[in-house]
Amino acid sequence: MEETMSSDKPRVLITGASGLIGGLTWRNLGHKYEFSGLNRRAVPEIPNTQGDISDFDAIMPAFEGIDMVVHMANYTGDADSWDMHLNMGIIGTRNVYEAARLNGVKRVVLGSTGDTTTGYEMDYPYGELAAG
Repeated sequence: MEETMSSDKPRVLITGASGLIGGLTWRNLGHKYEFSGLNRRAVPEIPNTQGDISDFDAIMPAFEGIDMVVHMANYTGDADSWDMHLNMGIIGTRNVYEAARLNGVKRVVLGSTGDTTTGYEMDYPYGELAAG
Protein backbone atom coordinates (compact mmCIF):
# COMPACT_ATOMS: atom_id res chain seq x y z
CA MET A 1 0.00 0.00 0.00
CA GLU A 2 1.47 3.32 -1.03
CA GLU A 3 0.76 6.43 1.04
CA THR A 4 1.88 10.01 0.63
CA MET A 5 4.00 11.96 3.10
CA SER A 6 3.30 15.52 4.18
CA SER A 7 5.91 17.01 6.55
CA ASP A 8 8.75 19.46 5.99
CA LYS A 9 11.36 16.89 7.04
CA PRO A 10 13.56 15.33 4.34
CA ARG A 11 11.69 12.43 2.74
CA VAL A 12 13.65 9.20 3.04
CA LEU A 13 12.73 5.88 1.47
CA ILE A 14 14.18 2.94 3.34
CA THR A 15 14.31 -0.43 1.63
CA GLY A 16 14.15 -3.32 4.04
CA ALA A 17 12.27 -1.25 6.63
CA SER A 18 10.71 -4.45 8.00
CA GLY A 19 14.15 -5.91 8.77
CA LEU A 20 16.27 -5.50 11.89
CA ILE A 21 18.65 -2.72 10.79
CA GLY A 22 16.10 -0.99 8.55
CA GLY A 23 13.57 -0.99 11.39
CA LEU A 24 16.07 0.39 13.88
CA THR A 25 16.98 3.12 11.39
CA TRP A 26 13.48 4.53 10.90
CA ARG A 27 12.50 4.05 14.55
CA ASN A 28 15.54 5.96 15.84
CA LEU A 29 15.69 8.69 13.18
CA GLY A 30 11.97 9.32 12.68
CA HIS A 31 12.23 12.60 14.59
CA LYS A 32 14.65 13.92 11.97
CA TYR A 33 13.37 12.40 8.70
CA GLU A 34 10.04 11.41 7.24
CA PHE A 35 10.44 7.76 6.35
CA SER A 36 8.54 5.58 3.97
CA GLY A 37 9.32 1.94 3.38
CA LEU A 38 9.81 -0.39 0.45
CA ASN A 39 9.49 -3.99 1.61
CA ARG A 40 8.15 -7.40 0.80
CA ARG A 41 6.25 -7.33 4.13
CA ALA A 42 3.95 -4.53 5.29
CA VAL A 43 5.22 -2.09 7.92
CA PRO A 44 2.06 -0.57 9.43
CA GLU A 45 3.89 2.16 11.39
CA ILE A 46 5.14 4.05 8.32
CA PRO A 47 3.81 4.68 4.80
CA ASN A 48 5.10 1.87 2.64
CA THR A 49 5.04 0.20 -0.72
CA GLN A 50 5.10 -3.58 -0.76
CA GLY A 51 7.28 -5.00 -3.48
CA ASP A 52 10.34 -7.05 -4.26
CA ILE A 53 13.36 -4.93 -5.24
CA SER A 54 14.16 -7.40 -8.01
CA ASP A 55 10.91 -6.26 -9.74
CA PHE A 56 11.78 -2.85 -11.20
CA ASP A 57 8.26 -1.88 -12.29
CA ALA A 58 6.82 -2.77 -8.88
CA ILE A 59 9.24 -0.54 -6.96
CA MET A 60 9.27 2.57 -9.17
CA PRO A 61 6.27 4.29 -7.50
CA ALA A 62 7.98 4.16 -4.09
CA PHE A 63 10.70 6.57 -5.29
CA GLU A 64 8.39 9.42 -6.34
CA GLY A 65 8.97 12.57 -4.29
CA ILE A 66 11.84 11.07 -2.29
CA ASP A 67 14.89 13.11 -1.22
CA MET A 68 17.13 10.24 -0.11
CA VAL A 69 17.18 6.43 -0.14
CA VAL A 70 18.62 4.22 2.59
CA HIS A 71 19.03 0.83 0.91
CA MET A 72 19.00 -1.92 3.55
CA ALA A 73 17.07 -4.66 1.72
CA ASN A 74 18.91 -7.84 0.88
CA TYR A 75 18.55 -11.60 1.05
CA THR A 76 19.44 -13.02 4.45
CA GLY A 77 18.55 -16.68 3.95
CA ASP A 78 20.56 -19.66 2.76
CA ALA A 79 24.12 -18.59 1.96
CA ASP A 80 24.26 -21.17 -0.83
CA SER A 81 21.20 -19.83 -2.70
CA TRP A 82 23.00 -18.00 -5.49
CA ASP A 83 19.76 -17.16 -7.35
CA MET A 84 18.32 -15.33 -4.33
CA HIS A 85 21.58 -13.47 -3.70
CA LEU A 86 21.70 -12.51 -7.38
CA ASN A 87 18.09 -11.29 -7.45
CA MET A 88 18.20 -9.30 -4.22
CA GLY A 89 21.82 -8.29 -3.80
CA ILE A 90 22.77 -7.51 -7.38
CA ILE A 91 19.69 -7.07 -9.57
CA GLY A 92 17.67 -5.56 -6.72
CA THR A 93 20.41 -3.10 -5.78
CA ARG A 94 20.79 -2.09 -9.42
CA ASN A 95 17.02 -1.50 -9.56
CA VAL A 96 17.12 0.66 -6.42
CA TYR A 97 19.87 2.86 -7.88
CA GLU A 98 18.14 3.11 -11.27
CA ALA A 99 14.74 3.96 -9.75
CA ALA A 100 16.44 6.61 -7.60
CA ARG A 101 18.23 8.08 -10.62
CA LEU A 102 15.08 8.19 -12.74
CA ASN A 103 13.19 9.94 -9.93
CA GLY A 104 15.89 12.55 -9.30
CA VAL A 105 16.92 11.24 -5.88
CA LYS A 106 20.19 12.97 -4.99
CA ARG A 107 21.55 10.54 -2.38
CA VAL A 108 21.51 6.78 -1.85
CA VAL A 109 23.03 5.27 1.28
CA LEU A 110 23.86 1.57 0.88
CA GLY A 111 23.97 -0.70 3.90
CA SER A 112 26.01 -3.82 3.28
CA THR A 113 26.86 -6.92 5.25
CA GLY A 114 29.79 -8.94 6.48
CA ASP A 115 28.32 -11.76 4.40
CA THR A 116 30.02 -10.29 1.36
CA THR A 117 33.06 -12.27 2.43
CA THR A 118 31.59 -15.09 4.55
CA GLY A 119 33.12 -18.43 3.67
CA TYR A 120 35.75 -17.05 1.33
CA GLU A 121 38.35 -17.01 4.06
CA MET A 122 38.71 -20.78 3.63
CA ASP A 123 39.17 -20.72 -0.16
CA TYR A 124 42.57 -20.61 -1.86
CA PRO A 125 44.60 -18.47 -1.39
CA TYR A 126 42.81 -16.89 1.57
CA GLY A 127 42.74 -20.04 3.71
CA GLU A 128 46.51 -20.33 3.55
CA LEU A 129 46.89 -16.63 4.35
CA ALA A 130 44.52 -16.89 7.32
CA ALA A 131 46.36 -19.95 8.64
CA GLY A 132 49.58 -17.97 8.70
